[in-house]
Amino acid sequence: KEAGRLPKTLAHNDAADAFRHTYWSYQMEKYLSKGAAKAIGDAHERDRGQPNGERLMDLHNNAVGRRLAADPANARMDDDEVALKALREKKLRITPFNVEASGRSENRAARHSTGSQ
Repeated sequence: KEAGRLPKTLAHNDAADAFRHTYWSYQMEKYLSKGAAKAIGDAHERDRGQPNGERLMDLHNNAVGRRLAADPANARMDDDEVALKALREKKLRITPFNVEASGRSENRAARHSTGSQ
């Protein structure tokens, strides 16, 4: 249902990818035990062997999904609509972090947004 409302893209490092990560984490946080969404999402990203900028992008969008699930304002909305709204409101990262060019500052921003230290 939600995929038909997304831009036609490759779904890798784009809006559809950001939506997918947010939606997945939103649903895990909403329907699994507390903390399971972070543990599963973090493990998934850690074990994929992707470039750091992509991993940080995915971790950011996972964290957004978890925060959205914890927000009571979203309780009456359909799960996919919550993630689409976050995408429309530009809360999601739709391109990888540029860790090579920006160095520490963007890494710090990503760690802050994901709750990592």
